[in-house]
Amino acid sequence: MNILQLVGVGDNDEIRIVQTYAENGKPLYFIDGSLPLARYIEEGQASVNMFICGGGETRGAKIPKPDLVINGICDPDSHIKSLEDAKSVISLLGVPVINHPDHILLSSRDKMAELLKSIEGIRVPRTVRIKPGTINEAKELAQEHGFGYPFLFRPAGGQAGGGLVRIESEADFEKLERFALDGRDFFLIEFIDFASPDKLYRKYRFFVIDKKVFPGHLIVSREWQIHEDLSTEEFGREEKAFLSSWNRGLRPVFEEIAQRVGLDFFGIDCAFDKNGKMIIFEVNSCMDIFSGEKRSSYYNPKYRKKLIEAITKMARKKIEEPMS
Repeated sequence: MNILQLVGVGDNDEIRIVQTYAENGKPLYFIDGSLPLARYIEEGQASVNMFICGGGETRGAKIPKPDLVINGICDPDSHIKSLEDAKSVISLLGVPVINHPDHILLSSRDKMAELLKSIEGIRVPRTVRIKPGTINEAKELAQEHGFGYPFLFRPAGGQAGGGLVRIESEADFEKLERFALDGRDFFLIEFIDFASPDKLYRKYRFFVIDKKVFPGHLIVSREWQIHEDLSTEEFGREEKAFLSSWNRGLRPVFEEIAQRVGLDFFGIDCAFDKNGKMIIFEVNSCMDIFSGEKRSSYYNPKYRKKLIEAITKMARKKIEEPMS
C-alpha cells in the first residue's frame, strides 16, 4: 500500500520545536491537532509519505498519487485552514480517504452534542458555542442559554483539558480573567457529576475502527478533572479487566454513534451514571490508541497487535472498496 498521511498546521500558523538538533541534525517538531494514524499500519505493509497542510500555499505542490489518503488533521476548531487545504489535496488525487475532512469539520463539541443527543441510552452534556468580549458578557450568555451552576467553560480548539474551568457560582466568573475574551470561540458545557459509588471518577475510552468497537483504556481518578491515573494493584486489575470484559450490550449504541459521526476512525471518552447510562464527554479522531495517559505496560503485546491489525485491515479495505 502506498499511503499519503496528511497532517496540518493550526490556524495560528505555529509549529512547536521540541528539539533543535535531533536525528541527522534535523529539528524535531510537534504539530498539534493531528494524529498521524498511518504510523500504526503493520510494519512492512505500507509505504507512507507525509504531507503538511496549512501554514502556507499548498496549490501546485507535486504529490505522487497514492493508493490511499489518511487524513490525520483532527481538530475542527483550530485547524480549519489546513482541513480546507486537505480537501483540495484529496479532490486533486481522487483516491480513497480515511477520515475525510468534511466529517472532521462536523466533529466539534457543539455539533457533536447536537448530533448525538437523541440516541437512546446515552447522555450528552448540552454544549453551546459563544463569543464573549468580556467576563460580564460571558455571564450574560450563560444565563441567556439557561446554564445553571455548576457548568464548564473552555476554549474552542485543543484537546488538552488545561483550559477547562468549572463555574460553581457567580464569583467563579473571575477565573475567566485567564482568557483573552476578545470575541474568539468558547464553549459552555453542562456539568454532569460522574462520580462512582466509591466517590472516585472513572473515564472510559473506546475506539471505533471501521465501525468495529475496541476498548481503549480506563482511568480512575480522585478528581472530576482527570489529571492522574491511580496505579494501585486493585485498580490495575479493574483496568485490565475492562480490556477483556467491557459491556458488549452497548454495541448497538456505538454502532448508532458511528453511523451518525461518519468517521472511519475515532475515539469516545465517556463515563457511566448510577443507572448505567453512558455519559459522552468527547467524540473525535484526535485520540491516540496508545495514550500517554496510561503507563506503557498497560498496553500488552496482544492488545497492541489487535488494534494495529484493525487499522491495517481498515486501510486495505478502503483501497479495495469501489469509490462512491
